[in-house]
Amino acid sequence: MADGFPLLLTTTASLDELNARIAADHPDDPRKGAALPMERFRPNLVVSGTAPWAEDGWRRIRVGGLEFRVAKPCGRCVVTTTDQETGERRGPEPLRALGRHHRFGQKLVFGQNLVPVRPPGPPRCWGRWRSATGWSCWRRRRRRCRTAADRRRPAPTRRRGAARPRRQPRAPGTTPGPGR
Repeated sequence: MADGFPLLLTTTASLDELNARIAADHPDDPRKGAALPMERFRPNLVVSGTAPWAEDGWRRIRVGGLEFRVAKPCGRCVVTTTDQETGERRGPEPLRALGRHHRFGQKLVFGQNLVPVRPPGPPRCWGRWRSATGWSCWRRRRRRCRTAADRRRPAPTRRRGAARPRRQPRAPGTTPGPGR
């Protein structure tokens, strides 16, 4: 589960490389050298079929029809030393291995934080729903969603501070015409 950015991406090849280095650091102790599951790092997206640490050089990634920008490497904290199923701390790994083998400056990193890229052009409505106050839009909740038919008509404009136009009173006994 990503906490600082919308998405966290990791690769299986990087985890395999990290597990190999942990096992090499602890050849005599099978408990300390045990392989770590991907759940320890809480990713949203896991990519396979890449070279180890390939995600460190990525700037953009496309998943289906969505494009994401790599914001920054994900600095890891002490939560990665906790077994997610039991809640028990399992020693200094993976932080010790990341500190020895995969450090950027002062940060121990594993994975990349992603931000969605907004498609070019005007913002589009992602969906409409009917509320008590009328139609609304997922993207712009406070403004009315403009459909293709709405875009053909210019939006009404009024100068700031200008008085609203007054409605003309109807003559008694008349009915409103079409469109009123």
